[in-house]
Amino acid sequence: MSPRISTLEKVVLAYVVLFCALGTYLAIFNPVYFHNVYTMEDGIIEWLQFVGLATTCFVLVKRLIHFRKSKRWMFLVTTLLAALAFFLVAGEEISWGQRLLNIETPQYFLEKNAQQEVNLHNLVVGEKKINRIITNRLIPAALLIYLFLIIPLYHRNEKVRAWCDNWGIPIARNYQVWAYLLLAVLVEVLIKSFADTPRRGELTEFAGYFIVMLNVTFPHNADVFRQTP
Repeated sequence: MSPRISTLEKVVLAYVVLFCALGTYLAIFNPVYFHNVYTMEDGIIEWLQFVGLATTCFVLVKRLIHFRKSKRWMFLVTTLLAALAFFLVAGEEISWGQRLLNIETPQYFLEKNAQQEVNLHNLVVGEKKINRIITNRLIPAALLIYLFLIIPLYHRNEKVRAWCDNWGIPIARNYQVWAYLLLAVLVEVLIKSFADTPRRGELTEFAGYFIVMLNVTFPHNADVFRQTP
């Protein structure tokens, strides 16, 4: 049985709902402000994305250090790779501090990067941006497999449950599953239907990163990750 939803989880959810509601309103009724201010580069939404990613990375690193001697190698490998992934994505979101540190863009990125920034996800390969391939194909496919295959099997099959626990895979709780699905409906159905703004994906990333943070920090299989003194 999943543990009760903590106060911290409720606060994070309320905060995500608030920013998503405001973003939806702006996208539909004031798309210029939504595009040029609310989801602007280095704006509040982008920095909140970084906060969500960095927090998840911190949780994973802390988990890795705590369990480095008590868990099997599969658990540690999964946790390490996940921590590295969140570290890389967090760095990419802020272009590795390029604008913050006022670093000039090298010639390679001026020529190959769609936004002329020091990051990999905006590189153009064969006339296609890398992030389009990742966000439009790989992430949706992985999320569908996770939500509709791995999670149901985890609850029904003991071998799958043991495999996920041994490999340190956090299983989303019911409210987290619903949050993923409602976010997809909000952005890809509601906002897209009324205001097909190209920057609606920023709202998806913001909310998605915080849902993932909750998924990793407060999973259904919390006992697997519980840290004792």
